[in-house]
Amino acid sequence: MSIVGSYMQMIEPRYVVTAILLNMFSTFIILSVINPYQLEEGQDLIVTSEDEKSKASFEMLGEYIMDGFKVAVVVSLC
Repeated sequence: MSIVGSYMQMIEPRYVVTAILLNMFSTFIILSVINPYQLEEGQDLIVTSEDEKSKASFEMLGEYIMDGFKVAVVVSLC
């Protein structure tokens, strides 16, 4: 975010925000060209157990944060 702030100091902020949004859309387009996939019938269904349904939202959020931290540690070690 410090880089975005620096860019906003150099040029008009509305151009920076527009560039960020366009960059996100172009990333999705490039990713879909590089890594296309087709779902077959029934692959888009999510099957959950009763244990997962009863978890509190904060507990689930904590697990996601820990998973992200583990990925960041593995990436930093490479």
